[in-house]
Amino acid sequence: MKTKADKRLWQTVSDRSSPLTWPWEDGADSATLVFSNCVTRAVSSVVVQRGAGETRGSCAQPVVLPGAEALVDVSLVQTGGGDEIAHESASLAYVSGAGGGPIAVRAPGTREWKHVSEPRVHAFDPAWLGEAGESGYDIVWPEYTGTKIIIF
Repeated sequence: MKTKADKRLWQTVSDRSSPLTWPWEDGADSATLVFSNCVTRAVSSVVVQRGAGETRGSCAQPVVLPGAEALVDVSLVQTGGGDEIAHESASLAYVSGAGGGPIAVRAPGTREWKHVSEPRVHAFDPAWLGEAGESGYDIVWPEYTGTKIIIF
């Protein structure tokens, strides 16, 4: 069988209680999802068996704590009879304020803006600067535990 591989960015997660869903490929009987949390560096996986007549698979989201920030890379591999049929990957951004939750707004130039004491997920879009390119997410890390990064 041919293997189909795609990469896409699933936009910011707005409802952490909704399951992740995908269309089943013809001949697929199971799917393995691997979640790699870029902030905590935790990796987990789950296998989902396809039910008779199902056209869509589903799985609970890996980050459900309200307010917890995370950037999670997800790999979805569908198999049929032990053979890989399709492989897709995506990035899920869990940020505070998504879905109507509270968000901390930091004024540029203030201490809270310049000092990073824990990992933070940031969205970016080159269009904000009038430039071309792909939008995405990144993590700003403190250099060392207990050390703060100062952004100028």
